[in-house]
Order: sequence, then C-alpha cells, then structure tokens
Amino acid sequence: MAAQTSNMGLTRGDLSPASIKNLSTNTEVKFHFNPHEFSISKSNTWEQRAGQGNDIPATNFKEGGPQTLSLSLHFDSQRDGKSVTDATNPLWKMMLVDTSQANQTTGKSQPPVVEFKWGPLTFRAIITQMSEKFVLFSASGVPLRSVVDISLQQYVDENTSADELGLTTSSVPAPTTKTVTSSDRIDNMAAEMTGSASNWKDVAAQNNMSDPLKPVVGSSASYKK
Repeated sequence: MAAQTSNMGLTRGDLSPASIKNLSTNTEVKFHFNPHEFSISKSNTWEQRAGQGNDIPATNFKEGGPQTLSLSLHFDSQRDGKSVTDATNPLWKMMLVDTSQANQTTGKSQPPVVEFKWGPLTFRAIITQMSEKFVLFSASGVPLRSVVDISLQQYVDENTSADELGLTTSSVPAPTTKTVTSSDRIDNMAAEMTGSASNWKDVAAQNNMSDPLKPVVGSSASYKK
C-alpha cells in the first residue's frame, strides 16, 4: 500500500484507495495499494475491591479504553524515481505538534487529529506510534521503498456528547451492591460500599435492617448515593 502520487485518485488496481487525512491541514495521503489486513483492539479497566471471607474479590468496571487500529503501509517510489520520503513525510508531520492549533485556554499544542478512511470505515484518531523501515535503494543511495508500521488510537474531544459515544446521559450513579457473608459487619460493609465506615447508618437504613449488628447472611445489600 503506497502513497498516491498521481492525480487519478485510484489505486493501481483501479480501486477506491484507503487514506489517512490530517484534519488540521486537510492534507490527505492516499494509498497505491489498499491494506490486505488491519487489526482493531480495545481494552477495559476493571478494579478489584477487597472482600473479607470471599474466595474471589468483587470486581467493578472502572472505564472503557479507546480502540486502537494497527496496520502496515507499503510505500514505493520506483516508478517516479524520487525518494520515498516524499510520500512518507506527510505522515511524519501528523505526529508533530501543530502550534497553529494551540488551545486558547491553556496555550498548549498537540499533534493533529487524523482520519483513516476506507470504504465504510471511518476512524477518527491520533497517531500514537509509527516506525519506518527502508528496504530498497537506488544505485546512488536514494531510498525507494519503505514499510511504515502505524498505530492509531481512537480520539474523542471534549465537545463529544455521551449520545455520540453511545453512552447513557444519566447522571444518577448506580447503587453499589454486595452479598452479605458470615464475616461481614455493618461498618465494614459501609466502608466497602461507600468508602467510609461512618456511613453504616445510611447503609442500614437503605436496606431496612432491623438489627444492623446482625445483617442477614446471603441477603443482598445495596447503597445509593
């Protein structure tokens, strides 16, 4: 998959090309050869809460991580006889800080947001990693072919709404729940569910405990802020 250098706007196989576009400058790198594969990954963060008398600690979801798209780009400038770096330099610029896009509040700048597009797939991202390996040279030492490995991380700006992300817009926190074990005490339960043992009266009241000193083993206790 090499950068598009002609004005045809198609790949060498007359296919619609994949591309990476700098959204700050609208500079677009189109590919001579579309990728034959790419990978998308995502990770989530979970937290374990200490629990007394249990074989397995309670696990709570903390946050979802961004998707990462990774692929290899093959650049070849033999047909034009020019350095392959003419094709790859626009990609390297997409990793440099763009001072013209400085934040008006903080004054800080960042590399530009980019957009990978191929057919129905549009992936708005930032480039987190890129490496280039030169594999072919002219008789005079001019690099004519290179392979670029690139990783793009899904980007969401501060103005993106929860609806756009497919997330709930509700601000009401979900109640914390746990199953009462034989080793549980109301103060320990309060500390585990609310972060403070001093909230034991609230926990007892919300769960209608007739005797807070003897919580019913096997019952489900919850706490809602």
